[in-house]
Amino acid sequence: MGLQGPSWGTIRLSDAYNTSLSPAPVTPTTGSGPYELLSGTIRSTLETHLRKDGLPMTAVVSPGLMTDTRYYWNLTKHIFRYGHQGAADAYNGIHTINEGQRVPTCPGLDYSTTCSYSSRGVLGADSVLYEAYSQR
Repeated sequence: MGLQGPSWGTIRLSDAYNTSLSPAPVTPTTGSGPYELLSGTIRSTLETHLRKDGLPMTAVVSPGLMTDTRYYWNLTKHIFRYGHQGAADAYNGIHTINEGQRVPTCPGLDYSTTCSYSSRGVLGADSVLYEAYSQR
């Protein structure tokens, strides 16, 4: 089965510099305190601020692809990257010589929501640590 046709040789793939890297481990999300803290902070920040058009924000938090995390694999199984910005805020491509970041243009993502997100994250983490250590 498959495509049939003439063959003009073979292709051999190899790791010429012996630098291959295994796929990154999957970060736990279900029943994971760190993921629940991060996603809860994101949702509570966005859903309590009104968009500039007066409508409520709806936040969907889902895991995605992360690059350059291999240096953290032995440190923790909870590796997250999050930038509090809207999709329209980046321009000119990513990782280019001309990469840029706009002042937030996504409705509701402004300086005050960024400050709110940061303070909620710190307070949420502090609360989790307080509960964990006070039960000892």
